[in-house]
Amino acid sequence: MAKKSLTQTEYLDEILELIIEENDYDAEDWTRKEVKACLEAASMISIAHATDKNGSPIFGVGKLRLHKKKAARARMGRNPSTGEEIKIKARPAMYVPKLRMSKACKDGCAELVKKKNKKLAQKFKAKKNK
Repeated sequence: MAKKSLTQTEYLDEILELIIEENDYDAEDWTRKEVKACLEAASMISIAHATDKNGSPIFGVGKLRLHKKKAARARMGRNPSTGEEIKIKARPAMYVPKLRMSKACKDGCAELVKKKNKKLAQKFKAKKNK
């Protein structure tokens, strides 16, 4: 069964736990509301500076930048289920946000994938040996 993604409340609780543990704060020093306000402020700053030439850094994660996507002309396509010919509308040029991951984030994700793959391999071997 696939693991569910974190809800916003669970995400804020984990951040709050880390802040308290890493900085030796009392649990009363920070509230979930304050953590949410900090994250929203950081998000607003990153979005506002994404148009800069070098993008906006999101510390520990990467850089947020805007990427120009070319316009696409109108064309004919085919509905795969019915085989009917359809007209696909033209799409104007637009800017889309792109996140360029930092080396630390890439390495951390790679480590997590390795650990997960090892666990899956062990489960597979256990089933095979039964």
